[in-house]
Amino acid sequence: MEPAIKGIVDTYVRLGNRRAIEDLLIHRRRLALDLKGRTGYDFSRPIAQIDAEIAVIDAALQKLAPPEQSRATRSLLGFANIRLAAGAR
Repeated sequence: MEPAIKGIVDTYVRLGNRRAIEDLLIHRRRLALDLKGRTGYDFSRPIAQIDAEIAVIDAALQKLAPPEQSRATRSLLGFANIRLAAGAR
């Protein structure tokens, strides 16, 4: 399945559709959590496959520019950087 998810993710990257990639990532993480919480069957193979897909999706997110930050977020990050710089003195 990894080659299939790679093709899907590559298309989303080409289109710049960060939201769709993030949705894929959320879905795969939920699947992984669900399978890791189950007992009575050896889920190690599907978990490994999902983990490999998560790695592909994470790599794709790194290719895209970070999402736009709101004015409030930029302000808070600026404030945090000022506090960190002051603490380093």
